[in-house]
Amino acid sequence: MTFGEKLQKLRVREGLSQDALAELLDVSRQAVSKWERDEAMPETEKVVRISNCFQVTTDYLLKDGPEKFPGDSGRRVPDLAAWYQRQGYLLGWIPAVWGAVRMARMLPALSLMADSWYTVVMMLLSQYLWPGLCLLAVGGLVLWRGRRLAGRLHWSHAGWVLLLWGALGLVRLALLWLLYRFPPENVSVSGEEGFPLWWGLYLALVVLGGAVAVLGGRGGKTE
Repeated sequence: MTFGEKLQKLRVREGLSQDALAELLDVSRQAVSKWERDEAMPETEKVVRISNCFQVTTDYLLKDGPEKFPGDSGRRVPDLAAWYQRQGYLLGWIPAVWGAVRMARMLPALSLMADSWYTVVMMLLSQYLWPGLCLLAVGGLVLWRGRRLAGRLHWSHAGWVLLLWGALGLVRLALLWLLYRFPPENVSVSGEEGFPLWWGLYLALVVLGGAVAVLGGRGGKTE
């Protein structure tokens, strides 16, 4: 088979259109069409990206070989790494939907219990509503940003999720601390005893997420 024939069969096997493959490789659909018709050859960097996308070797793509694809002996086992690279952003629907459901369940209670602005803010920052809001925000960001990175997703991107979750937690604690320190007149509040534990937990998430994102990102650039 020629390079173009192999590329076309790999694309069809993965259920990708020429437009979808062009978007993954950051090229035009016309370029993909010319490659498949053997009217042009991609640059070396594009060949490497094609091999990573379809989990085949560059030798297989560039050298004359048999009709049989690598790994086509019987039923093909799904490649989770390849799926994550292309469509891992879809996992963002899990926290987004979960967060929306949690908030929808708690908002009626908020309207019933809210007798002042202070109570409203305290309820929003509580363990009841804040996690739902964070889940919705994180899930939405994963869907939006991950869609733009489709085909180039790396495990290090998960570090940004941890970092964001930790940062949102620190924001919550900071706002709660201000509310505890400066309550309205005739309002008595308590419950700061657990703050040090939560500060440590969220700081650990920020540090761990930042390390995974930065160090993993450097490793991904060298691949």
